[in-house]
Amino acid sequence: MFEKAFGSLFLASIFCFSIVPTSFASTSSSDCKVDGMKIESEDTMTSKIPISLEMQTQLQSSEGVSSVIITDKSVLEEIAVEQGLEEVPVRIEYEYTPSETDFSKPDQEVTPYAKGEICYVKDLGSGWYNENYPYKTFFIDGPDTFKISEKKSFKSTFDGTFGASKAGLEAKIGFKLEQDFTVEFTSNTPIKADESIYFELFTTHHKVQYAVDTGSTCNFGHAYKPDGTFIKKTVYKK
Repeated sequence: MFEKAFGSLFLASIFCFSIVPTSFASTSSSDCKVDGMKIESEDTMTSKIPISLEMQTQLQSSEGVSSVIITDKSVLEEIAVEQGLEEVPVRIEYEYTPSETDFSKPDQEVTPYAKGEICYVKDLGSGWYNENYPYKTFFIDGPDTFKISEKKSFKSTFDGTFGASKAGLEAKIGFKLEQDFTVEFTSNTPIKADESIYFELFTTHHKVQYAVDTGSTCNFGHAYKPDGTFIKKTVYKK
């Protein structure tokens, strides 16, 4: 699955950043008004939990666990095709456990500002994860009553300060960087004798996009704070 060749690693590092003329900036990042070039860091958390914003808001208020169950055969067939599954599952379950209240804030164009300071902040809310890097994956065959209750700490991450101060960036995005945050993986899953379940465990994140104007460039990055867990269960018949 992972290429060992140095060339592949080198190419990956090249495409980590893309340089685009400001005049062609996307709607989401065009508020950073500079005369130079726009440099965007790669967003590593592009998957969003398949749970409605209304349900997320209720969960964040009640500190509950959301569970979505898909049994419609046509929907399962579509998912199997989209995800390249070898067989169509009989059921898919999603569980989302937010660790704290994390509501999105309005977009901010920070003015006035000096060169080398933060010129733009966009809060993208909670529930973001990297589908290519689960915390854990495993199969459990029935019959079983599988339970998991595990707390784990992960650090908040970011793409860089781009010349701004770290403290200033933390003040704008609303959370500490490179700090541990604890989330909890919890689930209670009865498994029938004729079933086998594939579990995928992900850490979800609160994501904020920001930009720093250096004068000649406008550097866009993302900051991610661990803020919950997402468990995907794909159920197959034996």
